[in-house]
Amino acid sequence: CSICGLFFADEGCSTEIKADELDAWKVISPTGHSWSEYQMKDTNYHSRTCSNCNQEEQELHMYADEQDGSCEVCGYA
Repeated sequence: CSICGLFFADEGCSTEIKADELDAWKVISPTGHSWSEYQMKDTNYHSRTCSNCNQEEQELHMYADEQDGSCEVCGYA
């Protein structure tokens, strides 16, 4: 609260957060990954990127049919 300087768990200021509990309230819960669609990375791999942490994940292209010759995940031919 900008008036009294106390901390509250709700907008109505009905549940005060005690000073010894304040550190636990500062912890931000993990958001998890939010992956993009797979994109062709190079001739061997496709990759995707998390928009929350920018982690990149890559996998080998997967071909269901050798004659078709296109990756069934990203479409690379």
